[in-house]
Amino acid sequence: MLERACDLDPASADLRACLAIAQAANFDISKALASLETAIALDAGHFFARFKYAELFYHLRALPRAEEETRKALELADANWELFMARRQLQEIRRLIREDTQTTDVSRPFSPPVMAVVLLATLVAVVMLWQ
Repeated sequence: MLERACDLDPASADLRACLAIAQAANFDISKALASLETAIALDAGHFFARFKYAELFYHLRALPRAEEETRKALELADANWELFMARRQLQEIRRLIREDTQTTDVSRPFSPPVMAVVLLATLVAVVMLWQ
């Protein structure tokens, strides 16, 4: 229904943000990111779209990007509850950065060492099956 509503009203940042939340709940993260990027392009001052965009990067542990987007959302916050949510998220992101939590670069494919480990594990599994 949300996709149909977005088709009927393509200029609605609110609908795009709601669609992104539904897509994220269904673990379709790439579509959720795209929907939020569209919502932000439609309305650069849309707090909730920017906040949810930052939140997705936070959950992906792309912490530098999450911090940057959360700061942008904080600048857009008008209501006290918006300020509270953005500050709390920014505080949590900075805590994770201080603790040197693993970050993910969502724009890069798997690195060669990771692929080598996957290949080695596959070879071991094949050899174990043949025995």
